[in-house]
Amino acid sequence: MKSEIKIILEEGASNKSKGNCFETLTRNLLSIQQYEVRGNINFSGMEIDLVAHQKHDKGILYVECKAKEKVTADELSKFCFNVEFKEANKGYFFRTQELEYQAGALLEEIRSKEKYKNLTFFEPTDIIGMLQDGKIIFEPQNALSKHIISKRILAITYFGDFFIYLINETNAFPTKFIVINAKEQSKNISEENLAILRKKIEEIAGLEILIEDRLSNRKPSTAAIESISEVQESENWYDYLPASAHKNHFVGRIDIRTKILGFFKSVRNNSTNKRIFYLNGKSGWGKSSLVLELKESCRNQHYRNCFYCLAIDTRSAISDNFVALALSKLIEQAYTDGFLVRDMFSKQIMYTSNFDLLSSDSVNGLFETLKSEQKYLVLIFDQFEDVFRKKDYFKTFYKFLSDVTDKRPNMIVGFSWKSDFFIQSDDPSYHIWQKSKQGNLQ
Repeated sequence: MKSEIKIILEEGASNKSKGNCFETLTRNLLSIQQYEVRGNINFSGMEIDLVAHQKHDKGILYVECKAKEKVTADELSKFCFNVEFKEANKGYFFRTQELEYQAGALLEEIRSKEKYKNLTFFEPTDIIGMLQDGKIIFEPQNALSKHIISKRILAITYFGDFFIYLINETNAFPTKFIVINAKEQSKNISEENLAILRKKIEEIAGLEILIEDRLSNRKPSTAAIESISEVQESENWYDYLPASAHKNHFVGRIDIRTKILGFFKSVRNNSTNKRIFYLNGKSGWGKSSLVLELKESCRNQHYRNCFYCLAIDTRSAISDNFVALALSKLIEQAYTDGFLVRDMFSKQIMYTSNFDLLSSDSVNGLFETLKSEQKYLVLIFDQFEDVFRKKDYFKTFYKFLSDVTDKRPNMIVGFSWKSDFFIQSDDPSYHIWQKSKQGNLQ
């Protein structure tokens, strides 16, 4: 079961305030362990979040606290240098969420070296365990034993602390969640505060709350049924639909087609670390037809044992579940069409959450198999400009493409949209979309 800690402050609070909140939490944990703590210590050329002395041992402890989405390898390296350079006796590194892929590899290397044996890195699971040991929070057991839990989130908020459990029932990814007060389990969460949690925590935004007996006064929400539509192709050459490559309706665009397929080959040959490509052009210039041509090319004799492609019409998105459903459909169709082979050792694909798609053991196992066979899954989202017309849907796409970029699995993701589509600079998606495009094939 994956664990994560979310710090939720009032509207307008800065990232520094979030960091200060996590430092206060860490300070309380250290105090329980008989440490005397000082905070925000500045030395020449460096800054340490907390410096502590144990009451019965005058050794110096340096503490780094990271309340952010992903910790980088540079941040780990800087922490190691600071502890060693200042000759501290110990170093503690606390973090609320996952590591970047390269940071994870570096952490394994650090832990294997004798010179860093005085450093301890606390995962979210460790921190939650310490909070429970210190009687700061309490986690129910019997109420959860009947559920399959894919992820546990400890939400530390300005209106209370809550455990949130993502529940996997019959689907490959969670469809429901449970919220329990982490300090007073018998106390219900208000509708107003539940709405705040849904707004601040993307994983539960589109899920149905699972009602326990003690919450029987609340009516469950109903989730909309969502279907994943593939890009439709023409039956006849004169149809007003994207040209069918299968029926040889597609002509031209040789240069751009060759460039994109060349990118696919460079990914497979390990001559690039990129995994994302973008296709943009004016309305009516044949982007969807080119997407279908790429899909068909992946099925010809030259590429069919290397790449499996699915082209999705993004206009069918009606919830934050869309990316998860699209990835699930890609994997299932790859099995159905024989690109992937199920055997007695194949695990059912299960996802940690609809927002965190690449972290589960079964997904990582699938990509290890693809890596050993030098095969790649290709997922293309066509008509992508439609995402920006729908409230906050882009966040799930951004999380997915940033994870693919970071972890570099045997997967390629494409986005096709109209270049004459305008995103206003005050749109919440504007800045992260601009950031996501930097450094990728266009």
